[in-house]
Amino acid sequence: MKHFFLIFALGAISWSLPTFGQNAERRFFSIGLRASLNASWIGELPASTQDLQNISREDLKIGYVGGIYTQLRLPLGGLYLQPEVAISQVGGKYRYSAIVPNLAGIDNVYENFKTLSLTNLDFPLLIGYRFALGPIGLNLNLGGVFSAVLSAKETYEQEGFQGLVNLGRIEAERNIKDQINNFQAALQGGIGLDFSRFLVNISIQQNLTEVFESQTANLNLTPSELALVLDRETQRLLTAQITLGFRLY
Repeated sequence: MKHFFLIFALGAISWSLPTFGQNAERRFFSIGLRASLNASWIGELPASTQDLQNISREDLKIGYVGGIYTQLRLPLGGLYLQPEVAISQVGGKYRYSAIVPNLAGIDNVYENFKTLSLTNLDFPLLIGYRFALGPIGLNLNLGGVFSAVLSAKETYEQEGFQGLVNLGRIEAERNIKDQINNFQAALQGGIGLDFSRFLVNISIQQNLTEVFESQTANLNLTPSELALVLDRETQRLLTAQITLGFRLY
């Protein structure tokens, strides 16, 4: 993925050299490539309950975005529509304690550390306004992002205790696509600059859809398995990203 970003940057620079320093022509329709680096986290965590405690965010989840953008200029000054198609990687890292009784009715305490990773096919639809500042354009944009989840996995570390007795430690990765909402919706807002064929944009995206579907049924689960699904409520992703774009036409 790092090689993709390097090739993208070198190709864009070489293509733009003949027009560098000239004001980009404002076309009715334009199309280009975009590549982003993002940082995402769980913006809303489950509330603490008798069984779910010590919930906290950990490190940011770093991901990449690559795709195509188009701009349709509207006959209202600098107003434009910007539909996009992109592949994105988002997620979050967090930890919590789950208290689950065993078959003897004795409470087991499980310390869980999780990394959630989603790969999405995104369809952003933004409306923006461009303010001309000589050869540079200042762009403000706002809109919605509709996503289809292509893959979802969860990497977790779990350590269990029964009083002072250590029940063991587990480190594993599992596919959780059947446990999440496979279609997500979000709001996105950003600000950026364009010059010649280049554009740079910084944006914030807030998911409106909860990551997980309704909590998994608790039937036929062992205490340690139950401890891994008690967090399946009220989780929404928040993402910050910086984007480099290059106009092809």
